[in-house]
Amino acid sequence: LAHPDVGGRKELPPLSALCTTVPGAAAAWDAAVKRWGQKPLTEVLQPAVELAERGFPVAPGTARAWAVGADALLHAARGEATPFLPGGRAPAAGEIFRNPDLAQTFRCLGEAGAAAGFYRGRVADAIVKALAERGGILSAEDLAAHKALNVEPISTTFRGKLRLWECPPPTQGVVALMALNLLENEHSHALLSADALHAQAEALRLAFADALQFCADPSASDSPGVVALLNKGRATARWARHFRQAQRSTDVTSDSSMCEARPGSDTVYLCAADQWGNACSFINSNYMGFGTGIVPRGCGFTLQNRGHNFILREGHPNCVGPRKFCYHTIIPGMATRESDGELFAALGVMGGF
Repeated sequence: LAHPDVGGRKELPPLSALCTTVPGAAAAWDAAVKRWGQKPLTEVLQPAVELAERGFPVAPGTARAWAVGADALLHAARGEATPFLPGGRAPAAGEIFRNPDLAQTFRCLGEAGAAAGFYRGRVADAIVKALAERGGILSAEDLAAHKALNVEPISTTFRGKLRLWECPPPTQGVVALMALNLLENEHSHALLSADALHAQAEALRLAFADALQFCADPSASDSPGVVALLNKGRATARWARHFRQAQRSTDVTSDSSMCEARPGSDTVYLCAADQWGNACSFINSNYMGFGTGIVPRGCGFTLQNRGHNFILREGHPNCVGPRKFCYHTIIPGMATRESDGELFAALGVMGGF
């Protein structure tokens, strides 16, 4: 890829406009409400519209995180005003923040639906323009072509009692499943004991080593696929080869072109259950704080920088490419009982490596 943000790098710069992939939240909300909801999207979004218009007092923790993200917002604004820094600064704890542009975006999304109200029209045009002004290449055609996917969850059992369900790659839910397969080869230890924590840490190290090498867009030809990654025989052999009860393994390999954990995620996870045993495990993410910090004019939101999780090495399954999903760190999950298939828990992890 010939671009000034790419030359000589192993990864995309986190604030680059190239890191913005096609936003998926609007389509996901629309599709979820149509498939499982009992209310129209306009009604579902109305509380958020009112909150954006009337404003809310900024909580102390939010104010601290907002201040940390101020530099990214200023960088993306390129000397102009940004609605996320009213008066040129991050809101202090207790101050009221209003976002009328976001209220209008939500109204448009609710009334017209995701396809016409977000991925085409005013919002889509503003996204493309904001990115193009900063060297981005995402096009109106990319946005218009976006569709929410109804994928089959992947799962594994643990000691024959529970089954953990996760979203398939490119999300890293497969890490949790591989780690459980590995831990099945170790006898149970007292909760929070040194032996238990050591085994869990080693299982996650081995699982992440595989995920960073192989977790990618399912269409990538170089990925071995979920069936191979979740093979319990492979987990048994890997555990026997690497795990040592009294010490940390020193020969766990991973792909060197993937960076270490990148701090500063901005992810919202929610779960809910009803009286009939139905549950929802749901996650949204802007990735690093305010993402790229880029605000499409008149839209009231910043564009995410999820594409930072692509790598720039041809031949790797997670190498950047057109119409391709990057590695995702977010994990919404569920657990069911193996005895009767009933819900045991809804759970999630808000990202990070």
